[in-house]
Order: sequence, then C-alpha cells, then structure tokens
Amino acid sequence: VGQHSVQVCARVPKQGSISDLLRAVAGFASLDPSELLTTDVVEGYVFQVWEPQQPLSAISDDARPMVFQVPPVVATSSGHPASATVVTGVEVPTSDVTAESFELSAPVASTAFNANGDINSVIIYLVHRRLRKVQRYFLNPYKSELFGVPILLRVPSKCHARQLYQATW
Repeated sequence: VGQHSVQVCARVPKQGSISDLLRAVAGFASLDPSELLTTDVVEGYVFQVWEPQQPLSAISDDARPMVFQVPPVVATSSGHPASATVVTGVEVPTSDVTAESFELSAPVASTAFNANGDINSVIIYLVHRRLRKVQRYFLNPYKSELFGVPILLRVPSKCHARQLYQATW
C-alpha cells in the first residue's frame, strides 16, 4: 500500500459488519482500522459512506466498496494541527497535546474537541476534473469531466481556507 490504489480480496463473516471489512483491510495494510473509511465511489464521486457498525448486507451486490485511509487530525508539538495527508501505509504521529495547549495557526473563535480530547474533524471529498474540448457546443467549447479516484481528507471542523488549501495541495 502506498499512494496508489491496491485491490484487496478479504474474507469477512457473512453476517458481519463494515468494521469486519475495515479490520481485514487494516491487517493487510498494517494500518489502524480507525483511520479507514469505507465508501461507494460511482463515476469519480463518493456516492455513499458506510458507517463501521452497518451490516455488510448494506452494501449492494453491484457495489465495489473502496476503503480509504483518512488519518485523524493530530496536533504537532507546537500545538498546531498537522497537515492532512493522503499517503497510505505510513504511521501517523501521535501527540499528547491537551485541549488547553492546542491552537490553530490562524485565529479561530474556538477549537472543538470531542469527549476523548481529540480534535473534532470533518471529511472532505476531492475529485479530479479536466476540461475536454468538444466539437458540438452552445457557449463553451470545453466540457468538464471527472477522472481517477477521489481523495478523502480529514481536516479540523474549524479551519481557515489557508489550512484547507495547504492540506489539499
């Protein structure tokens, strides 16, 4: 596993849950199952995200589930959130930073933490688009089209545009 997609065939209990699938993939890739997210990607878009407690029967027979590594947002030793990464197969650094010592690089009204003291975060979906020149058009000779596999990023729920841009690029 690396920055590229890897197709995995995993054996899971017939009456199992999505978390069984996540554990099987995590074992194959030497990752923490809590960093993984199972989705249904249709024509370049994330069509559906399955929760770990959902039964495997929630996945339709024609669906091809995709599992993404979406590392948690962690604070660095300076107290700032680490940049989100899309690299898979890499250990995410952990930190013992408490809620009181955490601050963003840009001013924010407050930083939200959950009950475990982790930074509240959201997952955003990035798609790849390109413009293709078409012969028949009305106003614009270019048509936008999707290609490739989307990218999922976890970012703090309260972040500035600059942080989002840095995490994306």
